[in-house]
Amino acid sequence: MKVTPKIFALMAALAAGSALATSAGTTAGTGIQNKATATWDNPDTAVGGNLSTDSNVVTTIVNAITGFDIVYSDGSADDTSASTPTANYDKVNVLAGETVTTKYTVVNNSNIDSYVVNITADTTGTANTPTSVQYFADDDNDGVADSSTALTSVTLANGGVKRIVQVITIPSGATKGQQYSASPKGTAPAGSTGASAVSFTACNESSNQNTAGTAATNGDLQYTRATIYTPTLTEVPTPPGSPVIIPPTGDPNLPNNPVSPPGTPSDPSDPSTPGYGDPTQTPTPGNPGTSIGVNGNVQTAYPPSGVTTVTFKNQVNNTGAMNDTVKLFPTDNTGNPIGTNNGDGSFTLPDGTVVRFLSSTGAALPLVGGYPTVTAPASGSVSYRIQVSSFPISSTDPVSTTILIGISSGNKAAALGVTADATTTDRIMPPGLLFGDNNSGTPTPGDKGPGNASQWVDPAGSVSAAPVTDAGVNTDATAVFPMLLKNTGEYNDTYTLDNTTVTFATTSGGTATTPVRYYYADGTELTKNSSGQYITKLVSSNSSLTVYAVVDVPSAAAATNGTTGGINPDVVFNQRATANYSGVVVNDTNDEIAVKTVGGVTVNKYQKVGSAPSQVAGEKLNADANPQDTIYYAIVAKNNYNTAVKNFSLKDSLNTNTTFVSVSGSGTGTVIYSTNGTSWSTTAPTTGTDFYVAVDDTATTGLQPGSLASGATLTMNFVVKVK
Repeated sequence: MKVTPKIFALMAALAAGSALATSAGTTAGTGIQNKATATWDNPDTAVGGNLSTDSNVVTTIVNAITGFDIVYSDGSADDTSASTPTANYDKVNVLAGETVTTKYTVVNNSNIDSYVVNITADTTGTANTPTSVQYFADDDNDGVADSSTALTSVTLANGGVKRIVQVITIPSGATKGQQYSASPKGTAPAGSTGASAVSFTACNESSNQNTAGTAATNGDLQYTRATIYTPTLTEVPTPPGSPVIIPPTGDPNLPNNPVSPPGTPSDPSDPSTPGYGDPTQTPTPGNPGTSIGVNGNVQTAYPPSGVTTVTFKNQVNNTGAMNDTVKLFPTDNTGNPIGTNNGDGSFTLPDGTVVRFLSSTGAALPLVGGYPTVTAPASGSVSYRIQVSSFPISSTDPVSTTILIGISSGNKAAALGVTADATTTDRIMPPGLLFGDNNSGTPTPGDKGPGNASQWVDPAGSVSAAPVTDAGVNTDATAVFPMLLKNTGEYNDTYTLDNTTVTFATTSGGTATTPVRYYYADGTELTKNSSGQYITKLVSSNSSLTVYAVVDVPSAAAATNGTTGGINPDVVFNQRATANYSGVVVNDTNDEIAVKTVGGVTVNKYQKVGSAPSQVAGEKLNADANPQDTIYYAIVAKNNYNTAVKNFSLKDSLNTNTTFVSVSGSGTGTVIYSTNGTSWSTTAPTTGTDFYVAVDDTATTGLQPGSLASGATLTMNFVVKVK
């Protein structure tokens, strides 16, 4: 609009709510008639008095002055642009799909009565296009459309005004931060008025002809701008309370004692971390419940043995200006919901884990569109729970369960669907333990001992002063069982080994009892608690610790049937390991001691002409062969000791009356070959005179003969041809 004193007066009047306009003057087409009258004194003094006479009548027709304006109803100056609306018409925090209604006044600045002004929407310069822009009458000036009938024009009396509202409809797919602008734009068509049909020309809003003024730079328009609300949500763990006891950390600078069962060494103290206990579990002596540590936006739960449901406490923080109905769901890295929505506030993930969303007190949450929801107040927070059940728990090798929780603002475009505006991470670290005889790095509770055979001891031998880590060496009266504690769980732990005793039959027909002692590989005895039970050092998650169960056999022990001539059964005893934090209990049930040690290595050579021998007794005898016959030899070595035989190999050589055909070996491990006993290869030789077969020692660098385990065999298949 052109800024003139008259317009300033109009703006002041509108701001005051007077609904008055300033007319351009007498209504166009009005006929202004005029005549003159002459008066004088009568020259006839005898008569006297005054005389008068009228002139002819002339008529003046008032010309039309065009001009109108559409202005903000709050009196703000117009001539704004789509990106610079006046403050009261710059609407923020608008939601997708909403309508934005603003008040305008159409002012008749002409002297034309019944002046028609057409109104259309102008969206020039808008960042995004509204779904629609419509205009409605608002005669009572309350900012609400008087009816559902949209206007395309208004008719103004001379000096009159018309109150209207502009209604902008925002697309349902509008996204946060988008802007939509529109302004009413008026045009007045040419016409005529009055008895003399005074004509007037067309006029538009930016060419107000009433009076001269400053030219409009933005078409004399008056924009409303709507900015789509930007949700500002964060999802975090509920702020932790007092520190909670957690599994040992493994950090040498921090406490590494487990949660204290009775008699557990109290120094160092139990480790703890910021967090809280599962709100649905009540700790009891010996069972701490599930501790949940909080570190930033990640919560880690450490359930003890037998716990199949973990409940986390989460919180939605809303720093935005509007209340927000927030949908809750498990998500993936794309932000989309995952799993099956069960329609009851829970989701079943592909691995069978069930994630249920509950209120902060454990009650069911309201559903919106099938999703559980919480209402986060503007500039406020709301807490809720995440109940996780049926997560995978393997009895042999459990794995952690990690769930990404997404929240989706209700104050965004419905067309965007349910996608995560913020996430938090909940992790479950289940416990696990395998305990048993160390069978090549595998805990085997069903073993009798190393090599899955009884431990042979010589009751007449001396008692070993320290554990024999090469278990099964039978030169004394001490039986040694390498026991493997394999922490297959997802958090560290220490373990209590129960007081165990072994009872032997004696030669006198009675019994003798001796305790089981536990040692580390370096000969150090394990620490004992006040009850006399052994406590291991820390075993990190997914790692192992070997301890040696040591039994000193009484000198009066009777022989068992594990050796020749024994009449008593081998002695079987049980061991039990209890995880001090998780409470997992594993029994090793079949360790066995055979009294009187025997052993040695046997080598048997079998031969057969024309085919491989069946390794029967008759093939150990002499055989007849013709020239050019092929002789097959099988040399079978067996370790009958109850310990490994180190640097073990087999050798055979060509006779001067034979030629070499082939050599091969079989045993546990990688078979290696040599023709000189010093240089080894995994490839069998094709020429030579002397031939060696062994199993590689994996504990050393390079290829060289390794150990032949107790009870194991190494076979050399040697084929020659008679010259």
